[in-house]
Amino acid sequence: MEIFIVNLSKAVDKREYMREQLDRLKISNYRFVEAIYGKNLPESFFIDGVDNYPKCSLTKSEIGCALSHLKIYQEMVDASLPYAIILEDDVVLPDDFKEFSEKISESIDHSSSKVISLGKANKITLLRKYFSYNSYGEYTAVTGFGTYAYVINLAAAKSLLQHLMPIRYEADMFMHFRENGWLKYFRVFYPQYVHVIDDHDAQSDIFIERDQLKQKRHQYKKYVLLKKRSIWLRLKNRMRRIFWKIKQIRN
Repeated sequence: MEIFIVNLSKAVDKREYMREQLDRLKISNYRFVEAIYGKNLPESFFIDGVDNYPKCSLTKSEIGCALSHLKIYQEMVDASLPYAIILEDDVVLPDDFKEFSEKISESIDHSSSKVISLGKANKITLLRKYFSYNSYGEYTAVTGFGTYAYVINLAAAKSLLQHLMPIRYEADMFMHFRENGWLKYFRVFYPQYVHVIDDHDAQSDIFIERDQLKQKRHQYKKYVLLKKRSIWLRLKNRMRRIFWKIKQIRN
């Protein structure tokens, strides 16, 4: 399976760190994708390419991150890649990652749009295990954030490319993409399969900026973006969340 690694051109140390991990694991089917540095984008882009900027309270780093992942989705569509693993450059890969990357195609090879997070989900429902790998199971993610490690299929890449421009969401809002009807399945491996490095937050430009606008952004999503959903969608999502509370856990 093709592996894409998002990496800023200036982050040479992180690029070498990821290369060393993958080479040690004897994984060769990977490539680095130059991340888009949001702070270097022209001001005109934020007006034309971002929905309701700056009232949307998205940071420039978040916008750059969203564009970086859309860039990979476009590469998948252009090359007709049926699925791919997408990593960011600050993760710790398990020793069996090569075997996992080969096995996961059995689950992600789906005609409907599907994303499987390999990181942490805040809430998971254990109602049904959809796929097993060693001691890990694939479950529905009720809430979850982070784009540092996930698997995506071509149907999802096409759908997200169609709906995510102009930029109105952070790259990791898969639960919202599902609730908007843009993503059929959003699942997660539990226990957590891929972890970030220990000092991830301290090294992340996105985390520092996001923390400053966290409350404003939450209010914008609640009172602006949510209102754009149809009554039917809102009702469907509410009923689904009630159902998922059966055997729901906090991760």
